[in-house]
Amino acid sequence: MGTTPHSGRESGVNSLTATLPDGCGGYAEGEVLRLERTRARVAFARDGSPQLPLARSVVLSFCDRPHERCLDVPAHLVGHREGHSVSIYEFRLPAARGEELTSVYKTRRYDRVSPAEDDPPIEVNLVDEFTGEAVRASLRDISPLGIGVFVPSVEEERVFRARRLRLAFYLPGFASPFRFSGEVKHRTVLGSALVYGIAFDTFDDPETRRQMELIASYCRERIGTTRPADRKPPGRRSS
Repeated sequence: MGTTPHSGRESGVNSLTATLPDGCGGYAEGEVLRLERTRARVAFARDGSPQLPLARSVVLSFCDRPHERCLDVPAHLVGHREGHSVSIYEFRLPAARGEELTSVYKTRRYDRVSPAEDDPPIEVNLVDEFTGEAVRASLRDISPLGIGVFVPSVEEERVFRARRLRLAFYLPGFASPFRFSGEVKHRTVLGSALVYGIAFDTFDDPETRRQMELIASYCRERIGTTRPADRKPPGRRSS
């Protein structure tokens, strides 16, 4: 793998960075907001963002700061938008290399954690962004990037067509509610409930970043005590 130049900037919730030639003879380093098998979303400071046209082929150098695990991956720039203080770029990745990236970084850094088995169920309010229909779900597992919830089958028809949901919930130890919007990634039947997997919108606004940091602190406290598979739908306890 090639060596990766870095700016030395510290990241927030996510310490995975991506560096690429900036089109002006130097390098631009950004923070990876989302990493999937065939996609990567990277935020660059506006004054240091790369000057690249869409469909440009580049080599993204990913690096996980605490462990210095670095991988170079070919990519295509497929999208670009301006945030409050950053420029956000979307890249398409080769599927095989994307699988390698998610196995090295995402699954190790973003383990979802479950509430303690002895805690009361954590209520999660879901609202279909298109229809406004609402249901009350309960938390199955969570990470700074997404959430799994149990949706009672008797209420699921209200949101079963939803692709995007607004969420509001409290976590133990935090006085203020967490509020996110997100995309429904999967629906799975589990006993008398359905499990929805929802990926948070990881925008660059300060409030979203603050909430992601708080969820990360909650996850750090929970890691190693309960795995997602251990959590049962409300009313069902482990034998």
